[in-house]
Amino acid sequence: MAEIEGPWYVTRKAALQYARMIFGRETEEDVSDARLELVEIAKTAHFLRREEGGKEVWRASSQWHRVGLVVAEGPGPIGFLSGVPSRKPALVAVLSPHRGWKPPEQE
Repeated sequence: MAEIEGPWYVTRKAALQYARMIFGRETEEDVSDARLELVEIAKTAHFLRREEGGKEVWRASSQWHRVGLVVAEGPGPIGFLSGVPSRKPALVAVLSPHRGWKPPEQE
């Protein structure tokens, strides 16, 4: 499976965090959907700051809310979908928009 187009490689950890945040669960389908959504919202993200250790924090908006995206410099790890190393920086964490935020009600 080829790597999905986007500015960063989305790690499994980041996809799991976003799936938990949005769907309130971590099924493989949710993680896959979360990864696809992260790729799309990353395209419109804007840079906020560089943290100690070189990680960057970006802000992006999804259909649900604004989120923080933590990006590590250098190439990403071996892709969890493709099995090959990524040449892109890695999206390693997704930060909740604020404390007390709850995911939308599930149908």
